[in-house]
Amino acid sequence: MIVNWRLYGLLARGLRWFGIIVGFGLALVGVFFLGYAIFVDTVMLRIPAAPEADYPVNYTPANLLLHQVVLVGTIMGVLTLPFWTILVGRSMLKESPPTMESGAPVS
Repeated sequence: MIVNWRLYGLLARGLRWFGIIVGFGLALVGVFFLGYAIFVDTVMLRIPAAPEADYPVNYTPANLLLHQVVLVGTIMGVLTLPFWTILVGRSMLKESPPTMESGAPVS
């Protein structure tokens, strides 16, 4: 999100905002594991992984909220990441390559 905020000269404004939204969605998905372990149950932290039968069914408000957060994060971040990546690659390919006259190194 911070990188997209700082790329104001390189990417278009809409593409930067889209990247910030995608990054926020991915952060929401990443928070799920830690939030579940803190607020619901520590069964996810067992090594080796607990059998599926050991996973309790906790319909607590925290569990329901965390699953809503992961749903929103999946829609905002995981599903849109490929589109954002394609759009960034497309915008980078549209830029003209550096030439020898500009003094920039050509690689």
